[in-house]
Amino acid sequence: MQWRSHTILGFLLAFLVFAFIFHTSNFDALLLGVFSAVSALIPDLDHDSSKGKKLLDLVFIIFIAWFLVLYGCNGNICIPSFEITLGLLFVFFVIIGIYFFIFRFFKPKHRGVTHTMVVCCIFSTFVYFMLGNQYAIAAFIGYLSHLFADRHLRLI
Repeated sequence: MQWRSHTILGFLLAFLVFAFIFHTSNFDALLLGVFSAVSALIPDLDHDSSKGKKLLDLVFIIFIAWFLVLYGCNGNICIPSFEITLGLLFVFFVIIGIYFFIFRFFKPKHRGVTHTMVVCCIFSTFVYFMLGNQYAIAAFIGYLSHLFADRHLRLI
């Protein structure tokens, strides 16, 4: 399946779940649907030529930068002090470095470990601790939709 199909499927499933089962507002359902659409691309991080990987590399950098700015401002949007900014930049480059190091030198084979339920649950748990319950559910829906669409559903 192509990356566009994965994103559309992930978006639609999450939007429907949040709009009609959890009865969230339309705006929240749209936002969670977009997050799920991006999450639907995560399993293809192991494929160098996928457009999803190129998009996710950029999204990852933006997400980590945004998270660290919010962390440096205690959850508010602000400009952190110079000392906090230096510390956040250090953490930012360490996280980005680890991410790219893993996928450059320890890249799993395509449809390998990233196409498993275990990694789906690990990713969703990570999102839960970073962003909360609704985003974790959206991440799970998007990731799982990718596995079902590829007909490559494995536990490990």
